[in-house]
Amino acid sequence: MKIASMRLLEKRQAYPSNNFMKTLLITIPIRPTPSEFPPIGMLSIMQAMRKAGIDNFEFYNIDGNRPSYKDALKYIIRANPDIIFISAVVSTSYSYIKNITRDIRSSLPNVLIVVGGSMAASAEILLKRTNVDICVTGEGEITNCNIIKQFSKTRDIKDLVNIRGIVMLIDNRLLNTGYEEQISKEHVYDIDWEDLEKSSDINQFMVPAFNREGEACAWFKNDQRTYEPHRKNKTVASLPCSKGCIARCTFCHRFTSGIRYIPNEIIEQRIVQLIKKYNVGFISIVDENFGTDKRWLNNFCSMIKKYDLLWRVAGMRVNTSSPEKMQMMKDSGCTTAIYGMETGSPTILKVMEKRVHIEDNYNAIKWTVESGLDTTIQLIVGMPGETPETIAETCRFVKYGMSLSPEQFPNNTSINYAQALPGTPLYEYARNNKLIGQGLQGEEDYLISISDKDAADELTTLNFTKSPKLLVETWKSLITIEVNYHYVKKYGLHHYYKKLLQSSDKYKETEIGGKTSEQKVFLDSSFTFNIDDNARTRLKFNRKDEVPSIIELFKKKYFGLLIICYPRLAYRLRMLLPVAQLLMHISKSRYVYSAKISLEYLKYAVSKIARFNHRNHGPNISLRKLTNPNIGQLYEDNFDLLELRKGR
Repeated sequence: MKIASMRLLEKRQAYPSNNFMKTLLITIPIRPTPSEFPPIGMLSIMQAMRKAGIDNFEFYNIDGNRPSYKDALKYIIRANPDIIFISAVVSTSYSYIKNITRDIRSSLPNVLIVVGGSMAASAEILLKRTNVDICVTGEGEITNCNIIKQFSKTRDIKDLVNIRGIVMLIDNRLLNTGYEEQISKEHVYDIDWEDLEKSSDINQFMVPAFNREGEACAWFKNDQRTYEPHRKNKTVASLPCSKGCIARCTFCHRFTSGIRYIPNEIIEQRIVQLIKKYNVGFISIVDENFGTDKRWLNNFCSMIKKYDLLWRVAGMRVNTSSPEKMQMMKDSGCTTAIYGMETGSPTILKVMEKRVHIEDNYNAIKWTVESGLDTTIQLIVGMPGETPETIAETCRFVKYGMSLSPEQFPNNTSINYAQALPGTPLYEYARNNKLIGQGLQGEEDYLISISDKDAADELTTLNFTKSPKLLVETWKSLITIEVNYHYVKKYGLHHYYKKLLQSSDKYKETEIGGKTSEQKVFLDSSFTFNIDDNARTRLKFNRKDEVPSIIELFKKKYFGLLIICYPRLAYRLRMLLPVAQLLMHISKSRYVYSAKISLEYLKYAVSKIARFNHRNHGPNISLRKLTNPNIGQLYEDNFDLLELRKGR
């Protein structure tokens, strides 16, 4: 069903109203398909604008509604706003921003174009290489309102120089006004769900817990409480309980400092509203750093237990886990606790600056599984300092963590490559080591190369290691093979196939509600393989509910699924992973790339056979300690933007 974008032209009596310029707020596509996660940040900004008396605005949710580029552009031009705020929450959106702002400017030459979100960490490139006028380098609740108020008075961009939280070009000179004061915890993610209802299909975000075939949402399907009769018609909603993180991982970018936990009495009000208005019975808590405040967590568990909800946590720190905490969470309705474990290597934990010990990873997974909670091991491979030895340490950890219970499914892991994002020490490490070209052109070329690419893409990921690229590309598959084989040895092949087929039966065309298929399919939505792009392809099982034959998988070139369906064979042939990876590239006509990585691998193999020195494995300390002293020393670096390069 096609949903029209909303126009908030009516005056709401709850807030004062003033005559401001017409403002258009838009989201842009950030994944191949729309997510069930609502545009919380933009909704929060809209509510802040309304409270400031600004009601002459409309919201165009391109990310949620997914119109064609041509239709989106037509809508924006037809709306003819004075100011456009673009939410670019990921740094892989550069190409879309460059194209859409160019085309907007050609039709609306006088419109003020403002970009906020993580993409604004590349403010210099956005301002000099695109048609963006202003970058908001922090929270937009205060800054965006100040921009609207001031620009409505004078229509002169130079009059915005006293507004905090922006970067702009004045007389061809970059001006960084510093960070605006962060909003209080009481106002974090203060949103009006009606804004989402009027701009999008609300059923995309308030999802039925069971699909038409009666299958439960993938997030909650493994908890028996999900199938209690009174939960049958409930919906699933996403809800943040805090903003920020106490850690400063060297691959992670954010504009906010520290962490703010929303008071429990406010969260309770929001939960009650979701229950009453949308019949919510399941909640996904979308925090980065859930539960580090023990007092807050105790009160939260006591509060949410009253409402008989089932809930999951998508972001906890391993060093906050304990048997008592896990049991308290489960007793209050928690079904799943997911951590950013990232690695099984103590060395890589230091490089990432995780500020945890490897024992914390082992304890967290052990206590979580023992408490009966679901979990997923999330990994990042290929950081500087990564070696075959550190990958072996990660394999040992994942084998341990994914075989603690026969009820686990060993492929329930998420493995991504380290991706250098602006505003992080990893990005500066890449610049210092010339993995990213120098100057604005070099950085822009890199941003274009990673546009619309996720961290699972092996082609665009930079090789931060001293190992050859071809070998690095096999590490994700190697971890999968090692973990599956270990599980089979412990619980048997018959049990492995039972869990595999159970899992395939639960996945339909989407993980959470939405369209379904009458045929059983296997979708590796949470599994990561890099031997073949077709590993993400749906595959029908035969009528006997058996895994497809080896011949069938070879014919269809489903090499990633071959690893899953035949764990023993994959383990015996694991030494051939570089060959399989190379053949995959050749089959996709990547001849130049294949030749390049082949030559690099051959040199590596020869030197290894000759026993040349391989001890130079890269850093074994935090990347921040390596990169911060060098920030600003590269050619063309603008010293007014050093704080953006350092991150917050």
